[in-house]
Amino acid sequence: TYLLKTADTGIAVYPIDISDDTSDLLTNSWQNIKKFFILFGILKRARPNIVHFNCPRFGALGGIVSKLARVPKTIYTYHEWPSNNKLSWPLLRKLFAKLISHLAILVNHKIITLSKKEEIKISKWVGAKGKVTTIQNGIKQFKSLDKDKSLIALLGFERAAEMMKQNKRILGSISSLSQNKGYSYALQGLAQYKKFVSDGGSNKFNFHYIIVGEGPDLHALQNMVENLGLDEDVTFVGFIREAKEY
Repeated sequence: TYLLKTADTGIAVYPIDISDDTSDLLTNSWQNIKKFFILFGILKRARPNIVHFNCPRFGALGGIVSKLARVPKTIYTYHEWPSNNKLSWPLLRKLFAKLISHLAILVNHKIITLSKKEEIKISKWVGAKGKVTTIQNGIKQFKSLDKDKSLIALLGFERAAEMMKQNKRILGSISSLSQNKGYSYALQGLAQYKKFVSDGGSNKFNFHYIIVGEGPDLHALQNMVENLGLDEDVTFVGFIREAKEY
């Protein structure tokens, strides 16, 4: 829908399918090689003056392709800097992520961070001098749906009605489903609390966790939900463009 709306404005749209991606640049080399040639073809055809990348998969890769396609300027806004991810990664993967992060700085003309803390840290890296600036996220005021309407929209009328009847307490998260978001900790905590309540015998576990978003860890998290016995307590609803309204 978003692509169709964009196309209606007269803006050229060149979709790149990343549905089979993982966030791991090291193990997903074939997908990255394919995107290298797809992106190169798009840039040669469109001949832009400036290219802006805001996806960690394209920070370094996009900058390199842009240079080969002779794009005058490239900008990279990072949202999850690969080398920031310290969650149980093996040493080789951590080193590779660090290399990719540095490479993104070297091959792009400007780097945009979302906080002053990150700007100060990254500005000390080799090749970053004069490149890094901060543009903090902003959001306009918006109307939010009430709880009942949100549940119906996300889960369908029958499931939502059942949860309202049971007076379920709703937990919610909105983000990409990647390792450094910490979803594994949330699910493990929910499972531990469910066991604690069940073992106590006096209270009934009465929570339901709704997760909005897509990402490379979706299948791993779905398997975790099953293994933890949370099948009836967690729902993945996928990507929703105006998720904040819910």
